[in-house]
Amino acid sequence: MYVRTGVLVTNLGVHFKASRENSVVWVTTLDRGQPVEGADVAINDCNGKQLWSGKTDAQGLARANQTFDAELPNCVAEHALFVTARKADKRADAAGAVDI
Repeated sequence: MYVRTGVLVTNLGVHFKASRENSVVWVTTLDRGQPVEGADVAINDCNGKQLWSGKTDAQGLARANQTFDAELPNCVAEHALFVTARKADKRADAAGAVDI
């Protein structure tokens, strides 16, 4: 029997806070807890449609001056929003072999 599996290796931590007026994404390094400046941030709905994108500032913050509906109809996932962050010089690498 085979089970579909995904593996993510990264040093970026993504923190998301939504309120009634706006939302903020905070990106930090996992090893040192330092803010990550210039990370590309995206907020997607549960079906993968991009709702917002931006870049983090010197404090690692990306501010979205809008709200997001946390209960979207026809969600294929348990949570309605999915937030990602990428940084060109922060590659996700995995070494070794995975035997599933």
